[in-house]
Amino acid sequence: MTGSAGKNSERVPIDDWNAVVSALDEFADELRETDDGVLCEFDQGARFAVSADGTVKAGMPLHDFTGGADTLVVDHEGGSITVVGDGTEYTFRRP
Repeated sequence: MTGSAGKNSERVPIDDWNAVVSALDEFADELRETDDGVLCEFDQGARFAVSADGTVKAGMPLHDFTGGADTLVVDHEGGSITVVGDGTEYTFRRP
């Protein structure tokens, strides 16, 4: 994986759904459950959604990402989530 994770980062496999929800709840300004997963909402219209099947939809004004994840690397200290999937690596930064 490129980039550096802070001391307070954790690798969370999507198939450990309780750990995913717990990590995102700690990371997000606001977390709410949806029909198929969870949605993190932040200031300035930023959002990060993940479903139990690993689909990630993230974005903020002028920027969107949709892809699949096997693992999330949540860096609480650095304010980022890196989506790691089959051929995919995307980093969302909390505004």
